[in-house]
Formats: sequence, structure tokens, C-alpha cells
Amino acid sequence: MKILFFANTSWNLYNFRLPLMKALGDLGHTLVAVAPKDRFTDHIQAQGFHWRNLLLQQHGLNPLVDVWTLWQIWRIYRAEKPDIVSHFTVKCVLYGSIAAHVCGVKHIVNTITGLGLLFTHPHLHYRMLRGVVMLAYKRVLRNTTVIFQNVEDRELFISRGIVKAAQTHLVRGSGVEMPETTAPPAENAKVRVILPGRLVWTKGVRVFAEAARLLKAKQVPVEMVLVGQIPHNDRTAIAEAQVKQWEQDGVLAWWGWRDDMDQVYAQADIVCMPSLYGEGVPRTLIEAAAHGRAVIAADNRGCRDIVRDGVNGCLVPQDDAEALANAIRQLAADPSLRRQMGAAGREMVRRSFSADNIIAQSMAVYLAPFGGQEGIEPAPGDQNLR
Repeated sequence: MKILFFANTSWNLYNFRLPLMKALGDLGHTLVAVAPKDRFTDHIQAQGFHWRNLLLQQHGLNPLVDVWTLWQIWRIYRAEKPDIVSHFTVKCVLYGSIAAHVCGVKHIVNTITGLGLLFTHPHLHYRMLRGVVMLAYKRVLRNTTVIFQNVEDRELFISRGIVKAAQTHLVRGSGVEMPETTAPPAENAKVRVILPGRLVWTKGVRVFAEAARLLKAKQVPVEMVLVGQIPHNDRTAIAEAQVKQWEQDGVLAWWGWRDDMDQVYAQADIVCMPSLYGEGVPRTLIEAAAHGRAVIAADNRGCRDIVRDGVNGCLVPQDDAEALANAIRQLAADPSLRRQMGAAGREMVRRSFSADNIIAQSMAVYLAPFGGQEGIEPAPGDQNLR
């Protein structure tokens, strides 16, 4: 059986979908990756997967460009003749589903990986575009299987009549490998708080920097660290000059891109994700919890699925630097509470977010139309709802 995975970057497929692709490949299925070329494309091909290039404008709505994109997708689908197509991110879901319907692909799996700024930003431009996208979703998601990563997104789509409950599944995130053991936090002179992720405004980096400035002014003994790169061609990216200015002011440190995140988490005491938009389920928070670290996140959809306030971390109001600073100060002053939260988070990941669990659930969804696969448990349905 041939299964095609389509995302807006090769980075997305490599970092979030590779374990699932490997698991399906191990069963003898042929996997084809469709994504724009980037530095992760070679890594995908090195795993033995086929790859098809696609020129995709991630942002903006230029009709001529969009028609060109649809034509490219249609050509690829017509040539590959996949048994299953799997789409991730908004444009890939919308355009990929249209092309798949036109080409007569019978089994279409669409994963809603979060609603982003489009569904949370109050600006008139976003509200108008939101209505258009909702209508588009209602059209293209018909007769497809839809995977949601958090409860609230699923309930929203069902309540608005965009999808029917029977066509949906809840699979929380892409899963993480559980470390066999967790390293105790490094004995830092100051409590180290990290924000791992792309350096874009929507990840709450500005809020993190403002909280750092407040803590510095009150002489709270913490070290605030950004871990990640500034993405190119992203209008929400933070200027490098701004990040370096924060460093120069002694507000925070910037470690840049790191591909040894196990070591990064080992050096952290607290992991932060003050995101400003609707996430799926942030993998950063799942990884941090798996490594036994207390977490602090914005109180929004997706984050609430992994962070239980007062249990494995703290939830703070969105875009509230003072509330974030207060939560950091509370945890920084209480190492016993951090250890307790870290243990609770690790158990939560082991039970619900480990790669083994997530891959088994995902594979059951993909293979259900074909009678399933021996050794694959049925995908959990509504029992996953809390």
C-alpha cells in the first residue's frame, strides 16, 4: 500500500512525522513525502523514503500562486496514485484534500495540528479570514478522516457542523520517546528557565522577555534562556537585532539552534511556553514533562491538554508578562514543588503522550479502512476526552 505524507516543510515531516512513517514502512507500506525542499529533505531521503518536491507559499493568499500550488499537488497525486494521503497544516489540508478528491483518492486523512492565530486573534482581518477558512474546511473535510490533537479543536469543529463526530479521532500530538531515566537539574547558580522553539512573536517570546526583565528588576535569581532559531520567510519572526539587544541588556541568553535537546532539558529547571495562539499539543511541553521538568504555559487550547495547573506545572493568562514572572518566581523558590511537578508530568507523558501510544493510535486510524493490522490496537475514540 502506498501512503503519501504532505506537509508545508520537510522540517515538519522529519521532526514530527518520522516515527509514524517508519512504523508504517516497517509494515511493508511504501511511504512518499511531499514537501518543499529544505535542509531536512536529505534526512528524510536517508531514511529510505521517496520524496517529491513542491513549491508552496506558506503565507499569503495570492490566487495565481494558489492555482499553481493546486496544479502541482494534482500532478503529484495523479502520478503517485496513493492509497492514502495524509495532510498536515492548514494549506496542505485544504489544497491537498481538493487535489485528492479530484484524483479519486479514496482514503484521505487530515490532521488539524492546532488553529493558530487565525482562530484566536481578535483583529478584523483574522476574523474575516476565519470565516472563509471555516467554510473551506467544511467543504474539503467531507468524506475524509480527521485527526484532532486536542479536545477543544475537535469540539469546536463538531459544534459548528464542519465535521461529524463519527469521522473524527483524537490523537494528542505526535508523541515523544520516553527517556529511561531523567537527569536531575544541573546545579546552577541560578534557576534556569528555558523557552525552546522558533523565535517568533506568536510563541510568546516577547512576553518571556518582558517577564525576564521584571524578574531581573526584582533581583530574582533566575537565568532566562531562549533555545531555537529565527526562521526565514516568516513574517512573525523576531529580528536578530532584538534578540541580541535582550542579551546585551542582560535580560536573557540565547543558545540558538540545538539538536541535542536531551542535554538542553537536563540543564533546565523550568520549561516555558507562553504561546499566543491555539496550539495542537506543543511537543516542547511534552518533551519537557517526559524529562521530569516542571512546565509553565499560557492558558490556551492545546497547552491545557498537557499542563495541569498545580499538578505538573502552571497555566498563566495569555500575553501577561507579570503573571508569567510570578509563576516563574513561585517555582524558582520551591525546588521540592518542581520535583513533584516533574514526576507528575513524566507519569502523564508515559500514560498518554509516549511515542509508542501515539503511533499505535495513529496507525490504527490509517489502517482501519483496510481491516486494521495484526498487532495494532484500535484507536481510542471518545474515551480520550476528558
